[in-house]
Amino acid sequence: MDHKRAAKGVLVTTSWVGKASRDFAVANGRIEIIEGRNLRALLKEFLDLDVLIGLEKPPPGWTTSDLGQPL
Repeated sequence: MDHKRAAKGVLVTTSWVGKASRDFAVANGRIEIIEGRNLRALLKEFLDLDVLIGLEKPPPGWTTSDLGQPL
């Protein structure tokens, strides 16, 4: 982001990001993360699309602490 002088970065995923990635985004202050459940809600709200996002639950071995809290 600094190299391109971007004011903000947005990471969009149909699944999740781990706690370390979320912590990095929070510490950076210019990175927004949109995960699957939030992406689905945005698609419904703005495009009236009711989509199925692939993973219904975190991958095996992940705990709720791996997911962190939504930004």
